[in-house]
Amino acid sequence: MTPESAAARGFILAQGQPADAGAMAELFLECFPDSVRRIFGRRRPRPDAMADFFSFVIRVEPEAVHTARPDRGDDDPPLAGYAIVTRHMPRLWSTAALTGAWIPWLFRFLTGRYGVGFEAVPRLLAQKLAFVATFRPAHRSAAQVLSLAVAPAYQGRGLGKLLLAHGLDYLRRRKVATVKLEVLQDNLPAMRLYRAIGFLPVGEMPDGRRRWIVMQKKLRAT
Repeated sequence: MTPESAAARGFILAQGQPADAGAMAELFLECFPDSVRRIFGRRRPRPDAMADFFSFVIRVEPEAVHTARPDRGDDDPPLAGYAIVTRHMPRLWSTAALTGAWIPWLFRFLTGRYGVGFEAVPRLLAQKLAFVATFRPAHRSAAQVLSLAVAPAYQGRGLGKLLLAHGLDYLRRRKVATVKLEVLQDNLPAMRLYRAIGFLPVGEMPDGRRRWIVMQKKLRAT
């Protein structure tokens, strides 16, 4: 997807910058309130935790992060959406571990900066363990659509598809063969979008009464 075609739809797409992390975190909390509530309960976490993680991704793999803002001619347009499409998710986590990026995250959690209580930890761990327990070879793909969000005011205008196309183009340039994502079974708009782009379901993962659908897309012949 070219910058010209993005502008033609009324949006300016750009590579994510560290200054975008805060707005991305706020947008994540706005777009996924049910998932946030399920993990953290009624106590809404501060955006700092997500902002720290997004900043880390932008530093480590800047081409993985794509942002969109409305093309309306002013100097400070709001963030309309973002996509994070990493080419190697395990490497991203190993970089966080080996560089000690997790140390300030842990300190901020323990000192209450993230606004997350210890009661959320068992729910978060249970979710991650459920994902690991249901891992299948068919799910194996280092590349992953990690997060995709579009502000409610800009939904229904094809922006999610535009951002995702930018992310997949980045993976193709890096010769990635397959990319995966996980989407909740009741997120029907997202499911329709992913199917329209060519993602196919390859498995499921439980999350209490709900299920995450694992979907994959081939980007090139292996």
